Amino acid sequence: MHSVINKKKLIETFERLPQNRQDEICDFIDYLAYKETFKKEEIPQTTTNEAAGCLHYSGKSKTQEDIDDAIREGVRRQWKK
Repeated sequence: MHSVINKKKLIETFERLPQNRQDEICDFIDYLAYKETFKKEEIPQTTTNEAAGCLHYSGKSKTQEDIDDAIREGVRRQWKK
């Protein structure tokens, strides 16, 4: 179902909005225009081995405690800078 838009009323309503709201609407319209013109690059097909091959790990399985410790250590290192 399509609605008929009264352009004059729409413009009048827009002009009554505060400037910051008008700016947000204009930014959104610009985004929609950009999105329409943006062409996505096609991603070539890959096999599971190609995509997950780097995930191979042959060491001892890590426990949840090992993982939590590694995360804590990473946060400590990051915030010491």
